[in-house]
Amino acid sequence: MSILVVDDNAGQRALLTDILQDEGYGVETATNGREALERLTEKTYALVLTDYAMPFMDGETLIREMQRVAPSTPVLMVSGESEATRRALDTRLSAYRNYKGFLAKPFELDAFYAAVRQATGKE
Repeated sequence: MSILVVDDNAGQRALLTDILQDEGYGVETATNGREALERLTEKTYALVLTDYAMPFMDGETLIREMQRVAPSTPVLMVSGESEATRRALDTRLSAYRNYKGFLAKPFELDAFYAAVRQATGKE
């Protein structure tokens, strides 16, 4: 089961990769939404974990564009945005069937694992 981690911050990508690999997931990474879309046209992933604020294409645009190339791939947004921004994003993104929720950074590991298991159907 392979997960695509999308974040422009190398440290965050490495952290999420380590956490997911410790749970037995295969992980690939992308540095922005545009790169993620390219990967999504080449391969099917069990889940996409994306940051919000990234250069070239933000996480919200990525989720919208995923409707064209990977509409059934579940996606979780993991970001450190303010609570007001998170609520607004969550409301807008809830319109997409593959959107599975928003995890605020920093997150509790148990909540993170639970969200990933639920999104991938590995409960």
